[in-house]
This record gives sequence, structure tokens and C-alpha cells, in this order.
Amino acid sequence: MLLVVQSASGLQPAMRDDISTANFLAIILSALGVMVAILTFFLGVLAIFGWTAFRTIIEDKSESLFRNRFNANNPEYGALVEQLVEDARAQMAADRIAQAQSEEEPDPDEDEPPVDETK
Repeated sequence: MLLVVQSASGLQPAMRDDISTANFLAIILSALGVMVAILTFFLGVLAIFGWTAFRTIIEDKSESLFRNRFNANNPEYGALVEQLVEDARAQMAADRIAQAQSEEEPDPDEDEPPVDETK
């Protein structure tokens, strides 16, 4: 393709003898390094904005998912939510009963005299 464009333009590249091969490679590699640095900068900026947008989208989607799925009006998950609420209430009631019983019953080890271990 390059040869087609070159022949159509009528221009002939001129070889220069005043630039050494090492200097030519240094110029080309420096230009390539600058291009890669600019590309890296733009990719970094796009990554920051892309991550922010991605995080916002994920937060919105997950919030709407949980609101819809675990809504008591949702017939599919309404029973699950009600069961979880009942289980939590039953567990709290059992904990209160166990705590009340432990406060009412005296500790049987409190009435025993201390054991003399020197014998």
C-alpha cells in the first residue's frame, strides 16, 4: 500500500548520509517512547473515568436488584423475607428466655466452700 501511495505521489525518498544509524534509531525510539507515554496517560484517564462509571452502574444495579428481590410485596421472595423475619424474632425471643433463666437460677458452684489444696 505504501508503495502505491509513493508511486502515485511522484516523490522519491532521498537517502541522507549525515545521520548515523545509531542517531536515527535513537530519534525513532524516542518518538515511540513519547507516543507510548501519551497513550498510557490517556488510557489511565479513561480507566479512572471508566472505573467510576462502572462502579456507579454496579451500585445502582445491585441496589435495585436487592430492593426488587427482597421486597415483601414480591410473591417469589415475599415468603422468604417473612420467614427470615420470623426466624429472627424467634431467635431473639429464645435468647431473652435463656438470659432470663440464667439470671433467675443461682450458680450451684457459688454455695460450695473453697477447696483447700494444700493437703
